[in-house]
Amino acid sequence: MNRVIGYLLALLGGYLLYQFRYRLLNLILGNQTMRAFFIRLSLRIPFVRDKFLHKAFF
Repeated sequence: MNRVIGYLLALLGGYLLYQFRYRLLNLILGNQTMRAFFIRLSLRIPFVRDKFLHKAFF
């Protein structure tokens, strides 16, 4: 019974995160420190870094 309730709560949480994903992104990325952290984090991924640098300089 507890497992079923846990799964239902996880599904509900996932659904709510999906519904409010843009509000959450605006809340998180509205902070300059968090935005800089996520930019640094994303630029560590080679594919993202290559795409960004290609569009920025070519």
